[in-house]
Amino acid sequence: MAKKITKKELEDLRGLISQINQNQIQIGVLEVQKSEAVDNVKALKSQTIVMQQELEKKYGPVNVSITDGTITKRDGNINKKN
Repeated sequence: MAKKITKKELEDLRGLISQINQNQIQIGVLEVQKSEAVDNVKALKSQTIVMQQELEKKYGPVNVSITDGTITKRDGNINKKN
């Protein structure tokens, strides 16, 4: 007959392995969420670039305050407030 560990040791070992597996699954879920968030940021940056290009076509080379919509020419003169 083969030697075996005690039932208590086997239960403890299985419990530890189960916790490792659960944590590995959780890490996988978090990695997927991270990947999706990175993709979302990339898409939002692309949309921002498009909007900046549209605003530059309309108003010329300006800076826009995201606080109140004030636009200033890049040379510092206030141009328009929305």
